[in-house]
Amino acid sequence: SVALVSTKMTDVFLAEIDNIPAGINLALVENDEPNIYAKSAYYSLAFMLRNATAKYLDIDEKEIIVGLKPVWNHKKNYTTAQIFLSDALENGAGYSRWLTQDNHLQIILDSILTDGKNDAYKRIFSKEHEENCDSACYLCLQDYANLHYHGLLNWRLGLDMAKMMVNKDFTPSLEISY
Repeated sequence: SVALVSTKMTDVFLAEIDNIPAGINLALVENDEPNIYAKSAYYSLAFMLRNATAKYLDIDEKEIIVGLKPVWNHKKNYTTAQIFLSDALENGAGYSRWLTQDNHLQIILDSILTDGKNDAYKRIFSKEHEENCDSACYLCLQDYANLHYHGLLNWRLGLDMAKMMVNKDFTPSLEISY
């Protein structure tokens, strides 16, 4: 048995990918072993959403906590994950709730995937970043607060996951040029 316990009252935002394309394996566990690749994809998306939300709201990234909630996927018949973003402050500051309102999640996803007002896209696709970052760095996903996740983070995986959230027909491919 597993329990998720929170010692404080706060807001939580949950998100998951409804349509996982055929051939894409996002099972958290395979053959009784953790699937580090799926975990990497989920955490990369979660930190990408956290960073873009913090930039958009002009707050420190540490004010939003990131995590995974395992869920049974009935369509795929295995355990996938929901990502969660929660407010770090007790009783919530409203950042997680903000993502659920109006069209805010779409605004954040657009800021990651298209060249808009937010600089999340510009940071990832800058010439300097493209030349110097092969998986994750302090310009895109890493910071001192998520040090334990550095080995899992990959901005390309995060982008593919974000594209799957936005476009149900998108299938990640090794042939995609970033």
